[in-house]
This record gives sequence, C-alpha cells and structure tokens, in this order.
Amino acid sequence: MEGTCHPLRGRVIDAPYVKHLPEGEYTVAQALKDGGYAAWHVGKWHLGGEPYYPDQVGFDVNIGGCSWGHPHQGYFAPYGIETLPEGPDGEYLTDRITDEAIRLIRSHDGKKSDAPHPAVRSGLRGHDLESGLEHRKASACP
Repeated sequence: MEGTCHPLRGRVIDAPYVKHLPEGEYTVAQALKDGGYAAWHVGKWHLGGEPYYPDQVGFDVNIGGCSWGHPHQGYFAPYGIETLPEGPDGEYLTDRITDEAIRLIRSHDGKKSDAPHPAVRSGLRGHDLESGLEHRKASACP
C-alpha cells in the first residue's frame, strides 16, 4: 500500500477500493480488541463519513479522524476538524496529533486495569510535513 488514502488503513484483509469501509467489515481495531488490546486512532482517517469514523468501526478512541483527506482550513490552527478540539492559533497539526498520541499513552501507561494499547497514528504526507517544517523554521528566526 502506497502513501495514498485507502480502505486498507483500517482493514485486516485486501479488498477493492471503496469510498468507505464495508458494513460489517472486521477491522484491525476489532482484531486487537478480540486479542485483549485497547485500540486508539489518532490522526487522518478519510474512510467515509461519520458512520464510518474510527470510533464507529471498533476503535475505542478517535482523535482527529474524519472524512477529510486533508485539513480544509490548513495545517495550522484553527483546523475546523470536528473530531479534534481546536488548539491555539498557529499550532501545527502534525505536532498536535503527535502530542495527542503521547498524551493517550502516558495517561494509560502502567495502569493495571488497562488493556495493552496499540495506537494508530496516521500523519501527513512527506511533502506536507516538509512545507510545515519550513514554515516553523522561518517563524523561529529572529
């Protein structure tokens, strides 16, 4: 699978391209949960509208996953992503998504009542990251 949006992002088996995960599809999240794990999704989803969001197909947590292939308002806050509370103006989306994943892991780390917790963190494509880093470097210069 290349760096394109594809239903395999949330699936266990190969299938033809569809606009969303097929109803009743057995997902990675469900397989992990069947194995005693908690399953979290943090970042880009782009596999259908709200009925197909990560928390609707087996993930326990969905932070930032929606039907968009990219943030319509740009990679710096405000993002306008319905599944991600807004950050401070100018916050970089990749940093925010990474911080959210770290926060989830730390908030559950070492708690005996928690199941093991693999997280899916789906980030931006390389060229988007490079342009964001260039912006950060430029804004950091005096």
